[in-house]
Amino acid sequence: MAKVQSSGPLLRDLKLIELGAARTIAERLLAQLEAPTVDAAALERLASLIRYHGEEHTTLVIRTIIESDENELALIEPVISAVSQLMTVRPNWPDKGLAWIEAFDSLPLLQIVETMRSLSLFKESSLATYLTTILHNKLMPVFESPRVPSKPKRSYRRRQAGEPPPKRVRIRKKANAFGPRSPKRSAAL
Repeated sequence: MAKVQSSGPLLRDLKLIELGAARTIAERLLAQLEAPTVDAAALERLASLIRYHGEEHTTLVIRTIIESDENELALIEPVISAVSQLMTVRPNWPDKGLAWIEAFDSLPLLQIVETMRSLSLFKESSLATYLTTILHNKLMPVFESPRVPSKPKRSYRRRQAGEPPPKRVRIRKKANAFGPRSPKRSAAL
């Protein structure tokens, strides 16, 4: 059986911070940023982010959430995961600096999550994934320039009463590569 070559580093090759140390760093970050108290699931997600993405990424996730208007209390697991995933998918957006955080001012994160929960369409474990999609769609107009529209659609005008129909142009079919149609076949058609 052939071995499969991986293009990226294997999990065992990553220099991961030990989980307990990552949890301690997460608690320190929350205290430094004067963040509100978080539940155990949110703390575990922050520790996981520190392990896999580093302290800088995690700090920006926390700041993005608590420093945007009306989202100080939105430091919950689905929101943390969604903001982190969005930062990973669109790394150029957080590079915009203050504009990144200001873009979240118009997004009531807790209200969006509560609406998602009330719809009973999403499993609790998949909320973050769908919230990432929502945030992406809401922030796309802010950070991406609008696409140039393609060729405009042809406009049709209505004929006036008594106006003759437009002349139709007939396109002549060319003979195929094997020559013109045989008389026998043309008669059958």
